[in-house]
Amino acid sequence: MRIRLYSVLVLIASLLSGCGYNQIQINEQAGITGEDTLYFVNFFLYAHEPRSVDAKVVPFITWDEQNEYFSLLDDGWGRRDMWCEKRRAAGFSTCTLNKGLKEFLFTSGTQIGLISKDEASVDNPDNSGSLMWKLDWQLKQLPPWMRPEVQRNVKLHTLFNPKMDSGFVGTAATANAFSGQRCTAVMLDELGKWRRGPDRQVLNDLQHVTRCRIVGSSYFGRSGAFYETLKHNPHIRKFIFDWTHNFGCNRGLYVARGEQAVPVDEANPLTEALINHHLRDTMYPPDQHGGEQPTVTLPALFKALKARGFVIEGTT
Repeated sequence: MRIRLYSVLVLIASLLSGCGYNQIQINEQAGITGEDTLYFVNFFLYAHEPRSVDAKVVPFITWDEQNEYFSLLDDGWGRRDMWCEKRRAAGFSTCTLNKGLKEFLFTSGTQIGLISKDEASVDNPDNSGSLMWKLDWQLKQLPPWMRPEVQRNVKLHTLFNPKMDSGFVGTAATANAFSGQRCTAVMLDELGKWRRGPDRQVLNDLQHVTRCRIVGSSYFGRSGAFYETLKHNPHIRKFIFDWTHNFGCNRGLYVARGEQAVPVDEANPLTEALINHHLRDTMYPPDQHGGEQPTVTLPALFKALKARGFVIEGTT
């Protein structure tokens, strides 16, 4: 899945014309943005990153795995269920919300449900980790011509766009979640963390609410609706968010190629200084490595780990 070249050219032409959008340009941008998810996400959305020591607000630039997930969302949105085995900081929640935001802005009649383990996880205006907070924040980052006049009800956990008759509604994972409602799509966040019993009931009841349940979670034990559904239904097509594909997390992650340990992301290895600090003095006596960076082989790495008490599966 790639951003269409035409989309980018139109944006560049708008910027070169003086950065002042006229109504024709606005209409053209809205049309393109409504059709091209990656264009919308990469050119107009931002990421809130309080962990950064530098900028806390950065452009939301997707990596390849997220591009694949957005393609899955575009293909199945409103049509079928989607299951995701996720990892921390992989972007499941944010990517799903961003796709929902695009539909909220540009597709008339869209109704999106959000469910998490409790009300605070769904909607807490003072907690940047809650789902509705992320939507509120993202709306503030949009250019004025794209940002609609919305109606927000924190008590009822709703966000409504009168112009498009579209909305988000959030609820906790209880037995009566979305009873009597109809939704284009419903996002079930961290299903594996939900209380056992209601997790299965909510999952089953949502079959009558939407054709598109978007389920994302890690495994939390060998029980619960998330674990049991994927275990007993191997035919289910699931998307796996692998943290090793996140260039923000995989620095210093090494894999085996023959007897050589190489970084997973060759463009993002540990720096020489860190390698020297973490490996050199641990694996090699000072009189062996001199002033040169050693070649780290898997046997040597395994030997050093075993010496520290680690058990390496598949080795003797």
